Amino acid sequence: MRHVLQAATLFMLIPLVMGTSASADDSNEFSEANQALFLTPHFENVDDVGVTLSYRYERSGNDVDQPFTDEITVVITDVMEDHWRSADVSFFSGERERYFPPLQRARGNPVLTAFLQHDITRQGEQTNAPARHLQNRIKTVLEEDFEIRTVKFSFNGEEVEGREIVIEPYRDDPYNGRYPRQWRNKTYTFVVSEQVPGMVYSIRAELPDAARDGYRYRDVLTLDSVSGP
Repeated sequence: MRHVLQAATLFMLIPLVMGTSASADDSNEFSEANQALFLTPHFENVDDVGVTLSYRYERSGNDVDQPFTDEITVVITDVMEDHWRSADVSFFSGERERYFPPLQRARGNPVLTAFLQHDITRQGEQTNAPARHLQNRIKTVLEEDFEIRTVKFSFNGEEVEGREIVIEPYRDDPYNGRYPRQWRNKTYTFVVSEQVPGMVYSIRAELPDAARDGYRYRDVLTLDSVSGP
């Protein structure tokens, strides 16, 4: 049975992280991190119907009972003016598949909201922390407390340049005493680049394991291939 992913009803309705309707003037009111992740028209370098962005999704960690590798794909179904696009999103496969509604008009890359909402939902289930609070913490640190630097990485056999954004949304959370202490050390790392189609190259959600080597859990999304016209 397919599960419904609620990204459109949670993250996409928060003005701070909406990259679909803010004007250029509006974007200047937000941090460099928010502009890069949620106020940039990520699809401006994807110009053809039928282009498919394929992302590899890997879950691992000491506390993960069943590590797996799966895929998220974004297929461009319509190209409109001013970098607006329609797209179909396939989120995982088989028993893990999550239904993601077709996007009729988007400028931001939906893998960002899909990844974050999936991760927040799982964290809420494991910690009993309200999803709204978890996402609000991400909103806050993306505006006020983030690290950003220039990085180089290999994509499609070539070295490209991008920006890496790192946040620890629960480190200084005034309410983090309400859920297990280890979650305070959770980090998100985003790598974006205008040199890769869709501009989102990778996202990592990582919870270090203080008692053992490695991570309690680690989810990594990476742009694997681009195909189509």
